[in-house]
Amino acid sequence: MRTFFLLCRFFICLAPFFLSFPLYADPHTVLTKGIAAAVVHADSGAILKEKNLDHKIFPASMTKIATALLILRQYPDVLTRFITTRREPLTSITPQAKQQSGYRSPPHWLETDGMTIQLKVKEEVSGWDLFHALLISSANDAANVLADACCQSVSAFMRQLNEFLRELGCQNTHFNSPHGLHHPDHYTTARDLSLIMKEALKEPLFRQVIHTASYTMEATNLSPERVLSSTNKLLSSSSTYFYPPCLGGKTGTTKSAGKNIIFAAEKNNRSIIVVAAGYFGPAAQLYQDAIALCEDLFNEQLLRCFLIPPASHYPVPTRFGTVTAPVAQGIYYDFYPSEGDPLLTLSLEPNKISFPIRKGDLLGHWILSTPTGENQHSIPFLAESDILPTLKQRILLMSLRILTTYRTYVLILLFVWIYRRKKQPRATKTFSNPFFS
Repeated sequence: MRTFFLLCRFFICLAPFFLSFPLYADPHTVLTKGIAAAVVHADSGAILKEKNLDHKIFPASMTKIATALLILRQYPDVLTRFITTRREPLTSITPQAKQQSGYRSPPHWLETDGMTIQLKVKEEVSGWDLFHALLISSANDAANVLADACCQSVSAFMRQLNEFLRELGCQNTHFNSPHGLHHPDHYTTARDLSLIMKEALKEPLFRQVIHTASYTMEATNLSPERVLSSTNKLLSSSSTYFYPPCLGGKTGTTKSAGKNIIFAAEKNNRSIIVVAAGYFGPAAQLYQDAIALCEDLFNEQLLRCFLIPPASHYPVPTRFGTVTAPVAQGIYYDFYPSEGDPLLTLSLEPNKISFPIRKGDLLGHWILSTPTGENQHSIPFLAESDILPTLKQRILLMSLRILTTYRTYVLILLFVWIYRRKKQPRATKTFSNPFFS
């Protein structure tokens, strides 16, 4: 019994020690209600937060970002002309028949209950309007018609799209329709989706269209005007989930994929791409998580790393030895924890300077660089006050001035002597001939 109580006391004493070291999740891992998520730096592509980054997911209509990107990169002329729709790209099938066939029907066929703008065969519609319908109201028929107009068939467009995505660096993506209606062989990952979005954001027309909340298509030969409204609730000022930092993006919803969204946002001089995928509950869960992922990054506090502490003095080489210059504010760089410490190194490229050194004189440039020497940043190093020479340097300066003065004096005397020599007349010498003397 005594041994039992001793053991109890031992573990009770150790309990605070264990409790002081909780098990934290990976700081880059996020807890969302969806299957997968990613928060990516929009410029560098660095992964800032993630969940199941390389887990295979069904993208649904987020596929349309890839479709839009290929059109902008390789078929931009399609957007400037009118397209007459053909029957084959508008062929549809019920979801039940599609599933019962074992998905043996052409994967790009439309589904009767899917999102469309009800295009009709032989309707003449502008490519620009179709492009808006593709990205704003997520029209599946617009996706097929654009793909068909680019490559004369949707299947040819898809072959080219998959090759294009492989060249882009997507390693776990295969698409077999331009719209994203469910098919077992139509998949991607949060990582690949963020890469596609990063590339698409380089296109000004893409950024313009995805930021549009409402658009009116022109009347055609077979239909009156169509008013398109964005499926992205983050863009709608009347929505509960209106989020001003959102630059635009794309939603995607099917029974198999669940609810999904990918979008770009910008705030506090930070630009990010957010992917939230695989939500099978209310849409509120998707949008709440999407906004929370953004705010978590945008509210992140900068960390500061000093390479030279404040109130330091730094040696600066001159023609007459080294002087110490004050660096009152220090030299530092800031970084966000989610982006990681860039581990910058510091070096000084000194300027050719001599005395007197006055306040504001350029002493050189601080060079901040990565460990590999890339991404260099140059900061001017200015004298914060007048810098006086040391006693030794004053003696050297005085000696140099005396030497310079003496050398100048000698050169002047030499010049005068040479000048006077040239002015003196030369004596005429006569020679006598002994034979005639």
